[in-house]
Amino acid sequence: MEPSRPHALPARNIWPATLPLALQFVIMLGCILAGALLGSVLLFALGQWWGFDLAALLDTFGEQSDRRARRMMRAAIVLNHLCTFVLPALATAWFLFRKKWPRRLRLDAAPERRVAGWGVAFILASLPMAQALYWINAQLPLAEWMVQLEDSTNAMIKALLVMETPEELFVNVLIIALVPAVGEELVFRGLLQQMLHRALGRGVPAVWLSALVFSAFHMQFEGFLPRLALGAVLGYLFYWSRNLWVPILAHFANNAVQVVAAYYFRDLVVEMEPDSMQPFTWPSAIASLVLVLLIGYHIHQLTMIGSAGKSTAE
Repeated sequence: MEPSRPHALPARNIWPATLPLALQFVIMLGCILAGALLGSVLLFALGQWWGFDLAALLDTFGEQSDRRARRMMRAAIVLNHLCTFVLPALATAWFLFRKKWPRRLRLDAAPERRVAGWGVAFILASLPMAQALYWINAQLPLAEWMVQLEDSTNAMIKALLVMETPEELFVNVLIIALVPAVGEELVFRGLLQQMLHRALGRGVPAVWLSALVFSAFHMQFEGFLPRLALGAVLGYLFYWSRNLWVPILAHFANNAVQVVAAYYFRDLVVEMEPDSMQPFTWPSAIASLVLVLLIGYHIHQLTMIGSAGKSTAE
């Protein structure tokens, strides 16, 4: 581990090794696969109950789809996300730690307000930088199947972001902003990053490796680099703050801002991820990078001071 670094994981909170780490990874993957299987069964049952052929709906779903089809697709997405991320993460944590799971996932304490606020600013400041990374990513040659997969995903996102009423806006904030923020942070930061930190003995490589898995898991190759950067931003927030609520709030803010923008600026096709927003300019991207570094340094300093204060109190 890194006992000499002020922002390293406190010794009393080190990811426990009651089971071999390889077995912990296997348990997590097993829970995710079991959850995905459960989600498939439930999705089939939901489709039958609502009178939808899900395969046909996926083929025809688009911006022209009616409100009933959008409602079905949103229900399918939230159910899939709950079964693929939220429930498997909680099941893994319960299996490994029983009643201590909130502490091990770093959910047992409210985030420090200044750190949480700066964490939201940190991720929002990175959006122009993410646009530049998307442009760079777009210059890379991709296989045709990768492009087709990306196009179909983007088409579905555009269709989901068709919102005709405030009710649809509220539902989208829940299923596109809140549920992914909670589920993905539980898996990629709460579980995976801490396991990697323990396995590698250092926090920074764990941040980047978990961000790499986070980006690859989305299977959206034209946005791989900006999503990698997003994962790293969230990973550093968790590494510095040692509180999972901080990246959850930042992740939610990142998603919610874009959902709300899509509702109020319908002529600007703003998709879910920062990699697909409006064209960037290099000065804005450079300014974003500088701002990210400055805010990141400030958050780092805040968390170091907080850690020193806690150590003194103890």
